[in-house]
Amino acid sequence: MVLSIKGYPVRVARTVAEARGMTADCDVLVSDISLPDGSGIDVLREARQHCDVKAIAVSGYGTEDDVRRSTEAGFAEHLVKPFDPERLIEMLDQLAASVVGGGGKKPSAVVPSARRLKERPRSSRLDRPARRG
Repeated sequence: MVLSIKGYPVRVARTVAEARGMTADCDVLVSDISLPDGSGIDVLREARQHCDVKAIAVSGYGTEDDVRRSTEAGFAEHLVKPFDPERLIEMLDQLAASVVGGGGKKPSAVVPSARRLKERPRSSRLDRPARRG
């Protein structure tokens, strides 16, 4: 996974159930919104019972309503798949300053994702038309 290669300590969960217990001591949650047994919103809600974790939503949908729901749930950012992994790294680096006080330390991340986050070619656009659903 690109996050590990960039030096981020990462724990990966494929379901809400797997993510339980992993979020208690993480700094950042990068969660797919659609998981087989629930939602990334469920993961964030449970994580926030233990700590004030920063969160990035990942979704195949990016309408204004989708982004609004993510924001209202407490996600700091909303990435639409597929995306350039460098954009995720930029977001994590920005959150790192507020989470671990900067200084180059990488925040630990928990990544609940139904599928592996796939890299896009560097030549691809970061933004794409939102799906209608």
